Amino acid sequence: MKKTLIASAIAAATLSSAAFAAGPTIYGNIQLAYGHQSYDEGNGATEETLNDFFDNGSTIGVKADHEIAPGITGFMKAEFEFSADADNININEERGGGINKLDEAYMGVKGGFGSVLVGSEDTVYEWTDMIDFTESSSYGDSLFDNKFQGEIAKDEEGDQLQYVSPTIGGGLTVGVSVPLTNETRYSGQIAGMYTANMFDVALAYSMGKDQSGTEYGDSIGFAAKVKLNQLAVIGQYETRSADAVAGVDIDSTERDLWALAGVYGLGKTQLALGYKMEENGASVAEEKDLVFLQALHNLSDNMYAYVEFGVGSVDEGTDSADTEKLVIGAAYNF
Repeated sequence: MKKTLIASAIAAATLSSAAFAAGPTIYGNIQLAYGHQSYDEGNGATEETLNDFFDNGSTIGVKADHEIAPGITGFMKAEFEFSADADNININEERGGGINKLDEAYMGVKGGFGSVLVGSEDTVYEWTDMIDFTESSSYGDSLFDNKFQGEIAKDEEGDQLQYVSPTIGGGLTVGVSVPLTNETRYSGQIAGMYTANMFDVALAYSMGKDQSGTEYGDSIGFAAKVKLNQLAVIGQYETRSADAVAGVDIDSTERDLWALAGVYGLGKTQLALGYKMEENGASVAEEKDLVFLQALHNLSDNMYAYVEFGVGSVDEGTDSADTEKLVIGAAYNF
């Protein structure tokens, strides 16, 4: 720790005061919503319901950049989450407590060679998560954002080195994420994104790691967006091979995801309809499906409100449950 502080002090001392003349930018948002969700197993079981007013991911952050040398820029970003729906009475309470979670924090350099950063940031695999336009529904989650049979398959975002190339050939960008710690489930990721006037296409690969006696599976993600004036059609597919212990596959950790969505822009309003299906590779597979609806309206440049509704099912063998979620919310960005 002391060595880090000394190094930071030396680095700060070597930069001229003019480099920070503009000062950092402070930004953030407050997101609040009211939601109703239900889970009905049928067969005479009592339907579980939850109604709640909640914080939907409020954040506050600071970012800055400065010229190190002609054509080379240094940059940083630190973003934190806080609960806007509870008083700061007790910092140990589950809700409230002021700033309570780091969302992302990194520093790096960029120029004609692209950008290089270290810290906590979305991995390049998430370029394929094109259905992530939702505000509160699990429809927008990629394969690595979901709990599936009690396991979390998310690739860690912290302690990483990331490189993103400049645009190649007018539309292609390539990125690499490498973990800087052994405590991860992946050993490296590579992704490519091609953007054109009428479509965006992304392909990513995440290599699993042999960690603590478990050989974690590899993952492949593919997504495409076709843009037709006000209408955008999105397709997304992800697959993850099974984890293995002592050379034996754990079939329940093998996963597949398919999603299709249409997003229509009508002035300041966005309307969306989507369908998503997930399943694992167990002998008695768990399958999830979800139909999603969204209406979002921009009240101004800084504020918007939305309604989202999702209805689906969770099936495992002869067991089946119906799910439903309705959320009404708003956000103010500053």
